[in-house]
Amino acid sequence: MNIFLYILLITLIVILSCVLYSRNKLIRKMNEVLLDIRNDQYNRHIRLNTSNRTFSVLAENLNGLIQDFKESMNRTQYLEQVRKQMISNISHDLRTPLTAMLGYIDALQHDSSLTEEERHVYLNILSEKGEFLTRLIHDLFELVKLEETKGSLCQDQIQLNELLKEEVLQLYHAFIEEGIQPELTIPEEPIYVFGDAVSLRRVLSNLLTNALHYGKDGRVIGVRLWKADNKAWVEIWDRGRGIKPEDLPFVFERLYTGVDSRNTSLQGNGLGLTITKMLIEQHRGSITVSSEPNRKTAFTFYLPLQM
Repeated sequence: MNIFLYILLITLIVILSCVLYSRNKLIRKMNEVLLDIRNDQYNRHIRLNTSNRTFSVLAENLNGLIQDFKESMNRTQYLEQVRKQMISNISHDLRTPLTAMLGYIDALQHDSSLTEEERHVYLNILSEKGEFLTRLIHDLFELVKLEETKGSLCQDQIQLNELLKEEVLQLYHAFIEEGIQPELTIPEEPIYVFGDAVSLRRVLSNLLTNALHYGKDGRVIGVRLWKADNKAWVEIWDRGRGIKPEDLPFVFERLYTGVDSRNTSLQGNGLGLTITKMLIEQHRGSITVSSEPNRKTAFTFYLPLQM
């Protein structure tokens, strides 16, 4: 009996030692991966060859945390790049018109050879540059306000048909001056959404002004409204120079205006579409863009229908 107990005890000790060794090996392996991650090796994952359910679940959860951490780091790096680009673009967008304004002011003050007509041209340019800076500063403040007051928009019943017609009418004289005849496809049946009328007017105004600004060479601007899948859909399109494929993913980014649009007469301040996207999303909608240069560039968004 004593020999049997002794053999049993030895066997238990051996089994326990093996289990402890196996578990210590698994723990050491997990520690190695975690140490690598601390040293910025974010592509590492814990892979354990074990039937132990506890360790398998632990490894799975740790891998989930590692993936979340990796995505967070990538997002942080992306936001840092956007921040640097945003500061660079703001500096550019402020410095360029200010430099030009100072040049014209200096000429007006010190160049006595300027004719009255030249002075009038310089003053008009100063006025345009000043308006651009005013819009840029206004849009920056509005963007900050939107981020601070996210989700606090008014929720009134709005007939989208009439709102679209009113906003097109607001720009009708600008269309006529550019030789553009708007093509409207707006149903007679009322289409209602819930939202903030001022904000939705801003969305439509931004998109129509954008089409006028960049698409006027195509001589056609279209506005279409329809409903499908419990949503009100709006498409605003033009046949202008369009957007390059490499620029399409970034048109809604802050202060992104595309390489070709910088330092040209077509340059906007790069905030209008960012504000438009934020306002639509605050109305529980979404916006997309597609472009075939000189054929059709379309901004399409939807809002939930009032049910």
